[in-house]
Amino acid sequence: MFEEFDRMNQWELRSSGDQLKDFIFRLQEEKFAQGERKREQISTLEGLKKHREEMRRRFIEEMGGLIEEAGPLRARVTGKREEKEFTLENIIFNSYSDIYVTASLYLPRGAGFPGPAVLFVCGHSENGRMYDDYSVVCQTLARAGLIVFAIDPTGQGERSNYYDPEKGVYLVQRACDDHDSCGTPAVATGMFLERYFLCDAMRAVDYMLTRPEIDPERIGITGNSGGGTTTVAMMACDDRIAAAAPGTFVTTRREIMYSGQPQDSEQIWPGATEFGFDHVTAFLIFAPRPAAILAVDYDFFPIEGTLETFSAAKRFYGMYGRSEGIRLYRDKDTHRYTRRLAVHAAEFFTEVFLGKKAAITNGDIRPLPERALTATVSGNVKGEVPGAGTLQERIRESAARLREERMALPEEVRLARARQWLWEKVGKERKPAAFHIRVLAPEDTVDAGWNSGKDTKAEGSTEAGIKGGTEAGSAKDEEAGRYRCYSISWWTQRRLICAGNLIKAAENSRTEHLPATIAVWPEGTRKISRHASWIRRQCRAGRQVLVLDVPGVGSLEQYPLIQGMPYKERFGTLYRLCTDLIYAGDSMAAMHCYDVLRAIEMLGAEFGIEEQDITLYCQGQDGVYGIVAGFLNEKVKMEYGEGLLLNVEKEIIGTEVFCYDNTLSLMIPGMLQYFDYEELLR
Repeated sequence: MFEEFDRMNQWELRSSGDQLKDFIFRLQEEKFAQGERKREQISTLEGLKKHREEMRRRFIEEMGGLIEEAGPLRARVTGKREEKEFTLENIIFNSYSDIYVTASLYLPRGAGFPGPAVLFVCGHSENGRMYDDYSVVCQTLARAGLIVFAIDPTGQGERSNYYDPEKGVYLVQRACDDHDSCGTPAVATGMFLERYFLCDAMRAVDYMLTRPEIDPERIGITGNSGGGTTTVAMMACDDRIAAAAPGTFVTTRREIMYSGQPQDSEQIWPGATEFGFDHVTAFLIFAPRPAAILAVDYDFFPIEGTLETFSAAKRFYGMYGRSEGIRLYRDKDTHRYTRRLAVHAAEFFTEVFLGKKAAITNGDIRPLPERALTATVSGNVKGEVPGAGTLQERIRESAARLREERMALPEEVRLARARQWLWEKVGKERKPAAFHIRVLAPEDTVDAGWNSGKDTKAEGSTEAGIKGGTEAGSAKDEEAGRYRCYSISWWTQRRLICAGNLIKAAENSRTEHLPATIAVWPEGTRKISRHASWIRRQCRAGRQVLVLDVPGVGSLEQYPLIQGMPYKERFGTLYRLCTDLIYAGDSMAAMHCYDVLRAIEMLGAEFGIEEQDITLYCQGQDGVYGIVAGFLNEKVKMEYGEGLLLNVEKEIIGTEVFCYDNTLSLMIPGMLQYFDYEELLR
C-alpha cells in the first residue's frame, strides 16, 4: 500500500549526502576563524593575561563548574612493595562525595626529599594505571629520580562505575564504554564528564601536597591519549602544576574535525570552539611554565595539528621571553606512550626540576604485575571500600536535585524560564533562508483496505504544482481509496535542506488550504508504510500529512563519516556530528527543534495553511523535536503517539546500564536545569 512512499526522495535536488556534515563543518570553520583572529590580536602581555582569564573562566563554566564539595582526603596506604629502584605504595583517597580514587606512588631510591613529583594520568586502558605501557612510563620517571603519583581515572582500573560486587562481573566494559555510559547522560544536566576527571586530578594534587617527600613547588603532570586530555585540562585550570607534558593528544580541533575521529565523553568540551578555546589555548594559559608536547607521527590525533599548535604556542611563550619553555618531542610510532617518549618526558622533567637532563634508558624495564599495583583486594572500590559510590549515582543525584529545584518554582515561572532558555538554544545563530520549495511529481497508491483489495500503483500520474493546496490532477484522482504523495524539500537554514512527503487522499487534492498534520517520528519518510493506518485516519478526517525529514534523517541521511562504524550508535556518524555541534555551542536536538518550527512556517508561507490548522504529531524518541516546537509555538495543535522520550531523568540517566541509541541527538545540553520533556506537554 504505502511502501512505495517509503522510497520517495529528492536525491537530485541535493548536492550530496554530505549536506549535514558540510553544514556543521562550515559552522565550525567560522568558529575556528573567530578564535584564531582573537589569538592573533593578542600583542601584549596584558592582552595575553586578559585573554587567558577569559578562556579559563569560560572553559570551567561551560563544563558545569569545578566540583567544590571536596572534604577530607581520608587517604590510606593499602600496600607497600620494595623494588630495586623505588618503593611502591598503593593508595586510596577520597575525591568528592563518596567517590574514591585508587593510585600508586613511586618513591625513587636515593632521591633527596622533598623532591619533584609527576602526576601520571592514564589514557583509555581498561586496567588504568596497571596497563603495561603506563607501568613502564612510571618506572622510567622514577629511575630518573622523580616521584610519580599515578591515579586511575573513573571507570578504569579499580574504579569501575558498573561493577557488580555480588556477581563479580562488569556490567559495562571499563574505559570508553564506562565513560560514555556516565558521560552521555550527564550532558542533560549540563555537567560534563571532564569536570569529574578534573576533580580527581586536582584532588590527587591535594594528596601530593600532604606528602613530606614532595616539594609543592615542583609538581608536574603527564599522560597520553585520554591522559593527555586531562593534562591539557589541568594546564588550563590548576596553577599548582609547575610543568606539563601532554602526550598523543595535542593537535587542533580543526584537524580532529577533518580526521573523522570520534572522541570519548571527557574529550567533549562544550562550547569550546564557540568561545575560541583550542588546544593551543591551554598552552597560552599555562605559559610561561615549562611544557613539552609528546607526539607520535602516525597518530589519529593528526600530527599536522600538533605542529601548528606547537608553532602558535611558541609565540605566546616568546611574549614572556621564554620561547624555549615550550618543546616538542616526536617518535615514529602509532598512538601510545612509547618508551622513547617516556625517556623524553624524564629528560624534560629532570631538566626543569633538577637543573640537569637525566641520561637514562628504559629498554630493560619490565611492567609490574597487576597484583603489585592493586590498592584493593577485590580489584574494585565498589563493594570493598565502605560507603564508596559511583559516578553514575552522582549524576543521578544531580538530575534529581535539578528536578527538585525546578519543581520548587511556580509553574508559570518555571515554564516561562524554560521557554526563554529554549528560544535562546533553538534559535541560536540560525541563518534562515527563503524556502524556495521544490515539488517532485506525485506518487499514487490505492489502499487495499478501502478499494478492490488490490495494492496497485495508479497509472497516468501527472506532475502537478501543489502550492496553495491546488493541483491539476487526472480523473482517476476522484476514485475513493487513492492517496497522492508529493516529495517536497525546502531550505530550513542557509545551505541546509529539510524534506518531507506530503500525503493526501485523492478526493481532497483540489481542496485549498487543507489542514495539515506534521509527523515527527524516527527515520521520517523511510517509515511511512509503518504508520499507514494512522495516515489513513488523518486523510479520512480531511487532513493532509507531511512526514518530516530533518537533516540527517530519512531521505536526508548523512553519508557515513567513519568506515566500519555504525550510523546512529556510539562513535558513529551522528554521534560524531552531535559532538561537533556541542563543541560549537549548539546541539543536534536544538537544531532539529528549529527545523520543525521552520516546517510549520513553510506550510503557512507556501501552502497558505494557518498555524491553528496545523497539528504536530510526535511519535517515538525523535518526537521530542515536535514536543519542543509545540511548546514554543502555542498556536499549533498537538497529538502524541507511542514511544516518546518524556523523562530523560528516568529513561536515560536512570537506566541501570545505559545503552547509547543516538542519545546525544535527543538531549539539549543542560536541559534538566530548566525542564524535562514531559513538562512541556500540552
